[in-house]
Amino acid sequence: MQSPGPPSDESIRLPFDLGTVLAGLWRRRYHFLAVFVVAGTCGAAGGYFLGKRTYEARTVLRYVPAGGKARVDPATVLRTELDQVEIPQNLSKVRFRLSLPATIEEVGAAVSAHVEEQSDLITIQARWKTGAGAA
Repeated sequence: MQSPGPPSDESIRLPFDLGTVLAGLWRRRYHFLAVFVVAGTCGAAGGYFLGKRTYEARTVLRYVPAGGKARVDPATVLRTELDQVEIPQNLSKVRFRLSLPATIEEVGAAVSAHVEEQSDLITIQARWKTGAGAA
């Protein structure tokens, strides 16, 4: 029995001539360039006209209880502070101060807040159609 050795030059033949393929591609280089330009233009135009801009503002607050230690569980205090961000009265004040042409429900949907795990940090995030509205 003969052990399989390295393949001979005769068995590593491509079914086409590489030089002929490269020459054919080089002759059609302007076709490839035209397709690249048209695809890039269509992609940029589609992104500009069909895309939607959304601005995002984020702030991180560190909660430190007044007077040192809190008398209640810190997680409860953080949760209370977090819930105050999204109550309708505060959302109404934000809408009034920024003169946003939106309902309180739309402002509430644009604002999110959460407590970072194992910390005393509150992250508040807002997304809006304009930079000033997000801020």
